[in-house]
Amino acid sequence: MCYAGNAILGYDTFKQVYPQADQEPFGGTRFRANDALKSAYQLTGDFLANKTFVQSNQTAFVQAFGQGTTSNDIIGLTASFNFQHQLDINNQAIGTSDAAFGPQTVKGDQFTTTVRYNFSDPISTSYQGFSVIGFDQNKNETSTPQPFQAQDMVMVSFTLTHSVLC
Repeated sequence: MCYAGNAILGYDTFKQVYPQADQEPFGGTRFRANDALKSAYQLTGDFLANKTFVQSNQTAFVQAFGQGTTSNDIIGLTASFNFQHQLDINNQAIGTSDAAFGPQTVKGDQFTTTVRYNFSDPISTSYQGFSVIGFDQNKNETSTPQPFQAQDMVMVSFTLTHSVLC
């Protein structure tokens, strides 16, 4: 598996500087809605519902995904389209792939529903064994004293996104 960076590390940095903050910084993502993305959401939903042919045929599964790949590996790889590992704009669970896809019209164009990371879900963080401060395995880390006063800090963060195929 390859990683080209992880925006979740920015959230963790925020929580390390502000460990007692009641909320995480807002981070919402939406994608331009198109037929290919709709298919990805639908296929992920079908896989989660155990409706795909490869799930009922081990030979087809190995041919499609390779020897040693498990269903959990596929769920991890499809986390970006997996409504079970995302939250909506209000930090509520998303019920279906269709609800996650939308689409919604924004300024005359079609976009997916705004989704947010679910920091309490290990698959959403994409680093095995890593948890954002205040969530999952680091849930109790919010008692750490804040290292600096907010008025004494400037926090600059940027994310460079690109695709990497491995």
